[in-house]
Amino acid sequence: MEFDELELDPQEFGGFFFPCVDWLVSEGVIRVKDIHRYMGSNHSGVVDRPVLTSYGFQLLEQKISVGADAERLANRVKEVSSNGVGYANVGDLIGGILGGFTKSIGS
Repeated sequence: MEFDELELDPQEFGGFFFPCVDWLVSEGVIRVKDIHRYMGSNHSGVVDRPVLTSYGFQLLEQKISVGADAERLANRVKEVSSNGVGYANVGDLIGGILGGFTKSIGS
């Protein structure tokens, strides 16, 4: 998975990509085979084989605050999916979670 797959503005959100990935790994939400960061950019690189852990699946049922509203994380991911982003595999799902998380931090 690469930052470009999230279809986010690199100027606005690029700096959050690897810190978000690192945080999700350290919290046990996802597991990755490896992370390759390219020199000269704060968002270029590859996250190799990201997968949700069982804890990550549990978190999908938790309520999160997005602005003034609280909703289940799974509903938020589903909403993003219905707006044109298809989740064909778990890597795409994680990308959607990362994208939503990155947008919420940047706001």
